[in-house]
Amino acid sequence: MPETTFSLHSYRGPAQINGVDFAHVTISEHADSGVDTVIKGWEGSAKVSKTDAPTITPEWMENTARKTVIEVQLPDGGTGQAYPTGAAHVQDGSLEYWTIDFTGIGPSPWDGGV
Repeated sequence: MPETTFSLHSYRGPAQINGVDFAHVTISEHADSGVDTVIKGWEGSAKVSKTDAPTITPEWMENTARKTVIEVQLPDGGTGQAYPTGAAHVQDGSLEYWTIDFTGIGPSPWDGGV
């Protein structure tokens, strides 16, 4: 059987989640192998300070967390779809920020995505 090769990517930087700018986004691809297959997937998290994202409200976060699918867009235009797996408003001392965790579905933003 021929050997399958491909690259796995990772990204740290800004991105948009459902059209809203998040300053700190981490996305990574991973691969799992089975008997005759290799399954490539991706996941990530996004974080932005509350002061840097005044358009985000608790209602926006709640609605985004309940969505079946969210859109993740990198600055270069690469876009992927993902399931939100968690969302939170975090207060750490004087710092307040929003976070979203997600698991990609379909192609990653590097592989053509949407």
